Amino acid sequence: MFRLCRIFNPAFVSENEAIINQTYIRSLAEIKPLARNDGELIKSLERDYHLYLSAARGFSVDDSDVDVFTEAVLAWWKNHGSSTGSWREAAEIIFSLTPNSASAERVFSLLKSMFGDKQERCLADIVQSSIMLNYNKRDL
Repeated sequence: MFRLCRIFNPAFVSENEAIINQTYIRSLAEIKPLARNDGELIKSLERDYHLYLSAARGFSVDDSDVDVFTEAVLAWWKNHGSSTGSWREAAEIIFSLTPNSASAERVFSLLKSMFGDKQERCLADIVQSSIMLNYNKRDL
């Protein structure tokens, strides 16, 4: 998924214009929030790609410093987003995704604290309902 997200870096688009085609853009449908409404956003991205490409031409950024890179890319989107058509909406969706596993780690932590070795043969529905109630901070 994150390989696909590189397209929202205007420097990547500027430097890799030759490899980005309709197939690449259509593969963005693997990112579920972009594929909503029967892929209407993906179709809009295909249609508006030339707008994004012309706005991104010539942009470059040093990606060796995460803070500098982040500020530069976000500033670019702030200044050029309105001229990229539907790419701005898609970028807002992508930038709102959390690239970590904190929620999954929380579930495993709950499993460990709620179910010990003596309870390893509990029925799956008991484990599932207990975890869901505890994860959502609800009492039985």
